[in-house]
Amino acid sequence: MKRIGLWITLGLFALSLVYLFKPRSEKRASAPALPSSPQSATSSSPRKSRVNINVASVEQLASLPGIGPVMARRIVEYREKHGPFQRPEDLLIIEGIGEKRFRALADFISVGAPHSEKARN
Repeated sequence: MKRIGLWITLGLFALSLVYLFKPRSEKRASAPALPSSPQSATSSSPRKSRVNINVASVEQLASLPGIGPVMARRIVEYREKHGPFQRPEDLLIIEGIGEKRFRALADFISVGAPHSEKARN
């Protein structure tokens, strides 16, 4: 009887490992589409538009992977105090953003001129 319990425990452990280490695309398949652009909601391709970290709101920044409301506020406060970011890697200056978090963000962010984005809106 103990062997059956051991096999069941090992099986459940293996299933939990499979779930934890699924590729991100499979995990996100059930998540609702981001409201950033109408094109991303209708196409099945990965998100093409990037968030400009020089003009993004706290809410927009918080929607990025690994960035919550607190980290988003830090980014905006830094930007307001020190001016626009010159390159995406400048986010590494923000407390709480290290190499690992930056790598997760790199495909979702851009750095553009702050005035040109605001003028279009």
